Amino acid sequence: MRGVIQTMNEAKRNADVKANGKLYLLSYDLLGQGDIDNLFEGLELSFEANKDNVITSFSLNSKQERPEYLKFLEITKDVHACVSDYFAPFEHLLANYRNMAEDLPQENFLRMRRFLMTAYNDIRDIDIHIIDKDLSSLKSELDKLSRFYSEFKQQSGYTVRYAYEKIFLTQQQKYNQLNDTITRTQHLITRAALQEKPLALQIQSREKELAKYTDTSSKAYLLFEKNLKAMRKRYADLVYFIGKKRGELEKLLRIRVIFIERYFPTFRVEYEPLVKDFHHKLLFILNIKAAEFDHKLWTQAKQSRLVRNFFIKAGINGTYSSKTLLKYYLRSIDKEKAKEETLKLFSLLEYIESISTKNVVLIRRTFDIATSNKELLERFDKELKIKIVRDGEELFRLSKAKKEKPRIDLVLAEFEVFGMQFFPFIERFHKELDNANMPTIFCLLTREISPNLMAQAKNCGITHFLNSTCTDEEFIDAMREIL
Repeated sequence: MRGVIQTMNEAKRNADVKANGKLYLLSYDLLGQGDIDNLFEGLELSFEANKDNVITSFSLNSKQERPEYLKFLEITKDVHACVSDYFAPFEHLLANYRNMAEDLPQENFLRMRRFLMTAYNDIRDIDIHIIDKDLSSLKSELDKLSRFYSEFKQQSGYTVRYAYEKIFLTQQQKYNQLNDTITRTQHLITRAALQEKPLALQIQSREKELAKYTDTSSKAYLLFEKNLKAMRKRYADLVYFIGKKRGELEKLLRIRVIFIERYFPTFRVEYEPLVKDFHHKLLFILNIKAAEFDHKLWTQAKQSRLVRNFFIKAGINGTYSSKTLLKYYLRSIDKEKAKEETLKLFSLLEYIESISTKNVVLIRRTFDIATSNKELLERFDKELKIKIVRDGEELFRLSKAKKEKPRIDLVLAEFEVFGMQFFPFIERFHKELDNANMPTIFCLLTREISPNLMAQAKNCGITHFLNSTCTDEEFIDAMREIL
């Protein structure tokens, strides 16, 4: 059967073919990319169809001359190149962090951002010397990443259709030429249409004047008639010109629709996953850097005498942390009467508490001493999760019983429980339970520490030491600094 393509629907990826007064459906699934590029409305083809008038096989008339306007369907820059160029600054940024470990500590940057800056400014006001080169550099990096994230959200926040136009269509030379041609054609039609009506009225008026002549053989009549014929020719040419241009415009507008719809699916497939991937990676980096900044800020702060004095005078209990400072800000606020912005801080506190819970293991020579330490720590920070074990072997047994390797933030180990087996215990712990990106902190408690014991402990990575007979105040002061 032979037919002619009537209309092409790029969005539905099919075309209507008219043959013997009936319409048949040609699915683009039957076509290769080269065949799709060669389709045009008016193209003849031979085909076979099923009882549902769906074409099952076909062959195009390869000898039929392609219309001139099909040149506008060519793309000059492919989808991948357009999208990659548009997001190139973000790709370059992400390349600097491609080796960042997945299991590094993270904080929700979007929720923490404002309070982190508040904490930074408050701590700086208490003691300006806390802001060293490393902390200042880290803050600058976080600010830069935050700006990049805001820019990315702005540049990727459009609908896919608008992004398609902004990122892909505007970079297509042929498409832009097509738009220019459409604009010029519309302008020509408008200008010609403005001339057509006055000329028609003028002809009508002249025809009435011509009818008044009684001597149709006079020179005046013949001259008037000649001029009127010229006007009629001009009018006929003008009407023909308008019709021709309107036909051209209709084809150009159809070509524009075909162009837009033809490459949109490819753009969507390329664009949407890339935006999601960039968004995920940018937030991943920001969350890690937020945690790093928070940790660095309070590591510096707890070493400051001025900050320590501020906490003591203000009656602030708990660790040196954003959680403790936020609790201090909110302790005098009635949550039931709080405004929306303040309620967000209560919600933020709940989030910080959910991610800042620390796991502490106590290994003391007697259960009573361990229980006393546990009670002190719970009064100091009720969010601490504290486990008492008798020795290292019990700790390893409990850890093996769990499906996932437990995260242990602090081990308070009394040297006298282990004797010289303490260092093999530390070595085994590093191998079996420690996390390279979130290493466990060890505090060695002993009645008397010799230079040799301290040297051995430091070689094992232990940096905190405490007299096992210290007072409750000394114990909590040490825990405040460690935690």
